Amino acid sequence: EGLKQWYAGLTMDKIEIIRKKINDAGITIQAYNPSFNKNNSDEMFEQNFKIAQALGTDTITTSTTVDQMPRIDPLAQQYKIKVGMHNHAHVEDANQFATPDSFMRGMKGLSGFIRINLDIGHFTAANFDAVDFIKKYHDKIVCLHLKDRKKNQGPGVPFGEGDVPLTEVLHLIRDNNWPVPCN
Repeated sequence: EGLKQWYAGLTMDKIEIIRKKINDAGITIQAYNPSFNKNNSDEMFEQNFKIAQALGTDTITTSTTVDQMPRIDPLAQQYKIKVGMHNHAHVEDANQFATPDSFMRGMKGLSGFIRINLDIGHFTAANFDAVDFIKKYHDKIVCLHLKDRKKNQGPGVPFGEGDVPLTEVLHLIRDNNWPVPCN
């Protein structure tokens, strides 16, 4: 309810003030990260694209579900904003972005604005190969989220103590000169 009230009172003038402060600090916004929930109105969905545009980014990263992508794609096309689907390790729910197949289903039949925001920590925890996936789909990835986790739905751990191939992934991006921001 609080989020609905915030959206209702939001004007792009407020976002422009935020953008100016960020730009004045010498920071460029790579992506805006809202969530697209099935219970949100179409107006709330569109408001997120207006916010991204006002912030000066051409990329949204989002935690959403596969079934929401047909609602998101027309807005992505209208605003010419790429939308990277963020994954978690919820492999038990086919509607969640968690598997290579869920990303493919989330993009199937949609425009090139629908992309991937791969969280390699969650991907590894769900027992998938981040290096192989990045090699195959690097051109569809808007950014990577980096964290270390153990396989088999294991916990998050400090960098270097888990099973995520962090060094290999970073070298892969660097050595191929792929324009994939790593966050």
